[in-house]
Amino acid sequence: MKSWIESKAMAFIKAESQRLSPKETGGLLLGYWAGDEVIVTLATGPGPQSKHRKSSYTPDLKFDRDQIAKSYQESRGIITYLGDWHSHPKGGSGLSDDDIITLFNISTYEPARAATPIMLIAAKDLLEWTPVVWKAEIQVVGGEYCTHLLKLQILEFSK
Repeated sequence: MKSWIESKAMAFIKAESQRLSPKETGGLLLGYWAGDEVIVTLATGPGPQSKHRKSSYTPDLKFDRDQIAKSYQESRGIITYLGDWHSHPKGGSGLSDDDIITLFNISTYEPARAATPIMLIAAKDLLEWTPVVWKAEIQVVGGEYCTHLLKLQILEFSK
């Protein structure tokens, strides 16, 4: 499975991660699905009410909702919310328990319209920021929710 990320969006994520390091930061991933491949055309930054800490990032939900609505409206419904990104300035590209809960909450929150959300982790590796994209597939098995996480290959593209 592949994730295509527009080069300017990737550069923005890395620059924003560096700007706020050693604290975590993040934003939204916007774009669309083409079959089983995800195309990220835009990454947003944190809103003014976001909280940045050394081991966590809390988004500005009003700012994020406004960004989603604006992109959706300007693209006439093509560009939608895909998921979130955040930085790990201490390194490590794995998902924390909180990240997995966030993916689950996104997938089950109908207004998000993101039943299969993605999360990009920008992990600091010495002097570089290394991105990893995770896709969450949520299934109901025997009345219980099961979360299956897949690491996606990242390919960059330019418009």
